[in-house]
Amino acid sequence: MTLSRLLILPLASSLFLACGDKDGGTDGDGTIDDDTGTPDDTTDDTDTKDTDTDTDTDTGPVDADGDGYDETEDCDDGDAAVNPGATEICDDIDNDCDDLIDDADDSLDSSTGSTFYGDADADGFGADDAMVEACVQPEGTATVGGDCDDGDAAYNPGATEDDCADPNDYNCDGSVGYDDADGDGWAACEECDDSEASTYPGATDTWYDGVDSDCAGDDDYDADVDGFQSDGYGGDDCDDTDAAINPDASDTWYDGVDSDCSGGSDYDADGDGDDSDAYGGGDCDDADADISSGATETWYDGVDSDCSGGSDYDADGDGDDSETYGGSDCDDTDATIYDGATDTWYDGVDSDCAGDSDYDADGDGQDSDSYGGADCDDTDATIYDGATDTWYDGVDSDCAGDSDYDADGDGDDSDAYGGGDCDDTDSSINTSATDTWYDGVDSDCAGGSDYDADGDGDDSDSYGGGDCDDADSSISSLAAEIWYDGVDQDCAGDDDYDADGDGYQSAGHGGDDCDESDATVNPGADEIWYDGVDQDCGEDSDYDADGDGQDSDSYGGEDCDDTDADIYDGATDSWYDGVDSDCAGDSDYDADGDGEDSDDYGGGDCNDTDSSINTSATEVCDDADVDENCNGVADDADDTVDPSTQTEWFPDADGDGFGDEASSEWYCEDPGDGYRAEGLDCDDADDLVYPGATEICDGAQNDCDATGWDEAGLATWIGDDGTVTDLSDTLGAGTYDSPVSYEITTAGDLNLCPNTWYANFDVKTSASIIGHGGADVVTVSGSDNNVIIELLANTSTYTIEGIGLTEGYACYYGSAIAIGDDSCGSFSARAYDSDVLLQDLWIYGNSTGSASGSLAGAVSGWQVGLDMIDNVIEDNSSSGLALWEVETTCTATSSGSAGVWSNAVYGVLLYDIFSSTTRNSSFDSDGCSFGEDGTGWDNASGDIRLGKKSETYDFGDDADFLCSDDAESDSCITD
Repeated sequence: MTLSRLLILPLASSLFLACGDKDGGTDGDGTIDDDTGTPDDTTDDTDTKDTDTDTDTDTGPVDADGDGYDETEDCDDGDAAVNPGATEICDDIDNDCDDLIDDADDSLDSSTGSTFYGDADADGFGADDAMVEACVQPEGTATVGGDCDDGDAAYNPGATEDDCADPNDYNCDGSVGYDDADGDGWAACEECDDSEASTYPGATDTWYDGVDSDCAGDDDYDADVDGFQSDGYGGDDCDDTDAAINPDASDTWYDGVDSDCSGGSDYDADGDGDDSDAYGGGDCDDADADISSGATETWYDGVDSDCSGGSDYDADGDGDDSETYGGSDCDDTDATIYDGATDTWYDGVDSDCAGDSDYDADGDGQDSDSYGGADCDDTDATIYDGATDTWYDGVDSDCAGDSDYDADGDGDDSDAYGGGDCDDTDSSINTSATDTWYDGVDSDCAGGSDYDADGDGDDSDSYGGGDCDDADSSISSLAAEIWYDGVDQDCAGDDDYDADGDGYQSAGHGGDDCDESDATVNPGADEIWYDGVDQDCGEDSDYDADGDGQDSDSYGGEDCDDTDADIYDGATDSWYDGVDSDCAGDSDYDADGDGEDSDDYGGGDCNDTDSSINTSATEVCDDADVDENCNGVADDADDTVDPSTQTEWFPDADGDGFGDEASSEWYCEDPGDGYRAEGLDCDDADDLVYPGATEICDGAQNDCDATGWDEAGLATWIGDDGTVTDLSDTLGAGTYDSPVSYEITTAGDLNLCPNTWYANFDVKTSASIIGHGGADVVTVSGSDNNVIIELLANTSTYTIEGIGLTEGYACYYGSAIAIGDDSCGSFSARAYDSDVLLQDLWIYGNSTGSASGSLAGAVSGWQVGLDMIDNVIEDNSSSGLALWEVETTCTATSSGSAGVWSNAVYGVLLYDIFSSTTRNSSFDSDGCSFGEDGTGWDNASGDIRLGKKSETYDFGDDADFLCSDDAESDSCITD
């Protein structure tokens, strides 16, 4: 909606200063009357028409405004500021009379215009590096800068950042809510442990390690999620793989599952410790705990208490009931005694209950001689004392006790029946008889030759054999010779100390033959080298032909030249003579043994005394700047230097003494100024931010403490000249009864952190007052007796942001913010032609002492540019805004809201007073709410009140307000 209409503001009983006479003239005293009936100076206040008594007659071109240009040259001879010599400024007037106005005039003083910023993505915020100065906002620009990505409308200072999992800085404030400390790809707000990379939603969880790896929130010791922890980890769930098994479950007998984790057998319903015999146990009655396989049996009561399955009248369990209870068991206490049992003879027990002698097993009428009888064989009824005996049948039928195989009675059984008697008819011949040698009779039944006394199998050479000694069984023609013992065991008659028969006795037995197994080896043989044989018994190595004490390396030794006794392993080598004297196998031109010859002898080794220096070596950092790889450069000058030997250095761009933790470079040596050994600076673009820095109020984590920051109660001045001043105590000393008054006289930023500050500020130069934390936690109170902020310098730039302003009091104008000096209605200083940005402010509960309150506002200003973003002005006992010749925008961003409502008088008072001013009142209310729907006033006396003489007012299309009519004036006029 665009409102454009001329309106002369009717005045009520109370008029603000400088309204002038109703006739618009002067009283001759040069002072505009206020028509109150009280003189505003010492002269006329009679409100009568003035009389001009000037009778001068013009005689030529007139210079009415006295600017040095007459009416023929001056395009406006009524305004001394307009003439051909004037400077063109932004005021919609042709100041220099060249028929070009403001931006159309190349001679424009651009400093009188406003700053705009190129807005390529049309998001309402421009790029700081695309700044232009102009009177009227050019198309494609924004009034606010700070856009960090002007190619993407999603990025701007007003953007919303409400997704903690999104790492992008949409609102261009240099910080995001995103954090992934463990680098597992999950933001801290999405997972349960941001210090452990293996823990995140969807990770594989390992039961019973105490870690909820998948962030499911379940008990890591309750795998089946039945509410009971595993008994393997301190709980009482006996099967943590089955949710149906736990201490609260109902058990079903005989299904093999201990559902209630009682620990007892599922096949023992009566709990007697014995499973039912139907399920592999021994309990024959699982309903009676007194009956089980382990119970004590009570005999002869007719009950099988121990589930043995036998008769209750067979106590010994031999299958035969007691003869007392109808059976035939003669002893029911012994299971081995019953009718039909096998009787064990000779134990004195009638096991089969037959009633016969237990010592006459063969029933021949004689007890066994082992048990007092005369029967020598109680297993055979034909053998007994008095029976007839037969020789060589193996049976002592008559129990005489002699051998049945010794017929001659010499005590030696016949050799025909396993004995040793070779003639059982002659008692003088047996194995115990003494033999007489060389008589032809084998008296002792030995079976050998009677002519081989030593029994070596070789008859005596005296009786036709070959035994040269028939008294020694180890000597015979059949014996193996044992050399070197002095005995001729084989009766051969040769030298017992010359086994190989080469004519030389063994060196081990007084001779000099070194090998008695080989007749070709002896002191008289010729030596053959390298065959492994010492043919001449010289006792030297067969692989050391040059006799230098080392075998040839061709035969397992270490002598690399077995023809030269001066060359061997261990000899002293002379470097660089071309001879490998010590047989080391290395180059004679590689003294340090690093595999490269000296560069003095055709190699590439630049230092042949140090094996760590050669062309194949890795260049490393060292204090002596050694050229390890012989390429002519060393350490940092060599781009092949091993980076693992370099030291990490961190650039210190802001010069605060701490390096940037996010970047580093590697050097062997200290790279000098601008670098630090530690990278601890969390913001290397701000010299107020570094580890250990004093925390100040600036919205930054000054001391780089990653655990968080708290700037509550801090107030800090940061000047444009770099000065930092702690004002916490100064401003914090204010109380409700005694607020602090503070002047700002140099350019910079006053930063206020969460607190209620009892103070008022006089700002006498371009400056900013910034709240950090939001207007709901940073509050400045005027204690009901002060204007909170007065902006007092002309042509300046002011920013007030992020603060709640309450309990301000003005004698007349601007109880919260006076853009000028509230001196009880005089506005002695007005901050003319200044630009003011108010953003994220909550202006509420402020009041005025004006008699009617009709012209007073919580925010008041005169002839300035006012940009308001995301401000809420509500519940003030005056009007919300009172503006004179002020160019105003009121907008809300996507992340904030803007509105003027619930104020006790008007929402906005908007005026043009003079017909010729440097600024004309305008109000762009696009996105600025006055209430809910425009069906009624949301401010007590009306949402908008206009008062003007010759200018128009422009309202945005989205303004939501109600225009009112009253008896005296239209408070919102539409054309």
